Amino acid sequence: MNVGVDDMGIYDDITPDFLSERLATINTSAYCIIDTNLPEKTIDWLFDNCKVPIFVKTVSLNKSYKLQNVLSKIDTLMTTDKELAMLTNSSVTDAKTAEKSAKKLLKKGIEHIYVLMPHTGLFYIDNRNTKLIAGIPIKRVNNNGASAALTAAVVDSRLNNLGWEKTTQIAYTAALICMESAKSVNPLLSKDYLLKTVTRYLES
Repeated sequence: MNVGVDDMGIYDDITPDFLSERLATINTSAYCIIDTNLPEKTIDWLFDNCKVPIFVKTVSLNKSYKLQNVLSKIDTLMTTDKELAMLTNSSVTDAKTAEKSAKKLLKKGIEHIYVLMPHTGLFYIDNRNTKLIAGIPIKRVNNNGASAALTAAVVDSRLNNLGWEKTTQIAYTAALICMESAKSVNPLLSKDYLLKTVTRYLES
């Protein structure tokens, strides 16, 4: 992909008033999953009113700033090396610098952090565990959609009470599967295919 053009105007309609009518549904869910396309005032409102753990996926460098007021309240953050650097005002070039930067966010209160580094691998950290899954050599076609697949895999793994290490393996594999396709979501992606690919890539 050389350029992407999206009309994101519909997000402007997801206001605090819009969500307040749906807050009971949100608060009876297992988790609330958002991304940084939402308006900043909506993100702030959610973190003030949502009672369930909130997972956040960053979407671009020019939108990550919206999280500055709510970093202490995020349960799980899915981000990239470049977006992590922006959030922490630091340089992230490898696993060592990713860990150093991510620890700044842990100190602010985030409980789980996944950092997708397309050419390096996936870095995970919480207050007790740290893991880098080194990059798997694949025929990389398209990075678009990889972080969304990773996010979905993290949420599904948490819903199924999988441990952090297995969750990290599944999440990275989901991202890799999408990178292997020209489409944002690889048509081959299914739970069965995902688990078989985890075995092929990471457990062989």
